[in-house]
Amino acid sequence: MRGVVLSLGHAAAYFDARVIDDAVNGIGGLAVGIGATVRRAQSGQVQTYALVLFAGVVVLALIVALPSLAGGGA
Repeated sequence: MRGVVLSLGHAAAYFDARVIDDAVNGIGGLAVGIGATVRRAQSGQVQTYALVLFAGVVVLALIVALPSLAGGGA
């Protein structure tokens, strides 16, 4: 019985070190990368922000309208 418990403990430690820790580190790295990208995008020019907002609205409008235009919408 002791061997089974030790084996399960080793398996749990391996899972924690390889799967859980790697997932947490990956999510942290993703957050750092997104932060670096957003930091570069912040220029302080209101015209740029307005253009990006307008482009986003156009993309969303297309996503909503295209299924209806293609005949698949209700």
